[in-house]
Amino acid sequence: AGGGGGGGGGGGRVAHVLASSCVFIAASVSVYYAVSPFLWTDPIASFTSLLQTFSKHPTNPSQMFQGNFVNAHHVPPHFVPTWIAITTPPATLLLMAAGAVMTCAHSLARPLRALQNTDLRFGVLLLALLAMPIAAVALVNATLYDGWRQMYFLYAPMCLLAVTGLHWISAATHKLPGPWKAIGYFLVGAGMVTTAVEMVLLHPLQTSYFNFLVDRQTPEHLRSQYAIDPRANGCREGLVHLLQRYPHTTFKVLGRYEVNKGWHTLPKEDRERIIEVKEDADFDVLCGRKLYGASVNINESDTVFTQKVYNNTIVAVKSFSCRSGEPVLWNVPEGKSPWETLAEAWEARQAAH
Repeated sequence: AGGGGGGGGGGGRVAHVLASSCVFIAASVSVYYAVSPFLWTDPIASFTSLLQTFSKHPTNPSQMFQGNFVNAHHVPPHFVPTWIAITTPPATLLLMAAGAVMTCAHSLARPLRALQNTDLRFGVLLLALLAMPIAAVALVNATLYDGWRQMYFLYAPMCLLAVTGLHWISAATHKLPGPWKAIGYFLVGAGMVTTAVEMVLLHPLQTSYFNFLVDRQTPEHLRSQYAIDPRANGCREGLVHLLQRYPHTTFKVLGRYEVNKGWHTLPKEDRERIIEVKEDADFDVLCGRKLYGASVNINESDTVFTQKVYNNTIVAVKSFSCRSGEPVLWNVPEGKSPWETLAEAWEARQAAH
């Protein structure tokens, strides 16, 4: 009778968890629709269209991945896991692995306990939040470019899974003798401190971080293997160098989207000294895709500034001998977004034709 009562209590607990999960899912879907006016007119069709747009984003850049140019619409299935593995700090990877292994081991050993135990249930949820988007992206062959930045929302379950791993390790080492426990805590702390120090040293280009799983020592090797893309921060560094090198001069730079984003981060008095043009520029600020691949050479004869990360050039400023220029499309006025400027320019061009 006692065993039957325990089984009934366990069954009631599972039923409670399942009912709570259903309520949570229903509430999440309702709130999502409530804050998404785009879905109101035709919820199902609009949501389907939204998924199709996300999975087949209208862009067509090529990017470096494992030494080859890969089309954004046809990335290999291991694209996201590889990027996570080589750009996540080692301490976080190890703690994530510990959390994943312990969660899977306890769940497989006692599947019912995974629903009854709050900590274990939370670990299973984190694994699902991490694995399901990666699997979905691989199955629908979603468009991904500039590394895995479209998947950065995975950082939340990754960090929480690492905390879960730290919890398991702490519980496992709690019964060890004092010196061994201290060594374990020291290794975990050293890994975190090392990562923090490296982020400070890389600033403001810390988004170009790679861990030891790739060759970071051979000059210009990493740039020929993976897409190192500092985005606006890289272009800003090039612009700041020009401003400091020519403190009393107004000069023209070849305009690109990344250059304009970096230009917008500068103080107003500095922005007024930089004119973006489509041709006949004084300087060309190169970063991101413009420096992908081993075939892109940095000639010292026409390069006035370079900035490197891990012995790889990720920012370069080339000098031209030019005179006049035409305002660039991406010279965005204050108070307007680049997309508004693009739309206005396109409409003007269509009207002219």
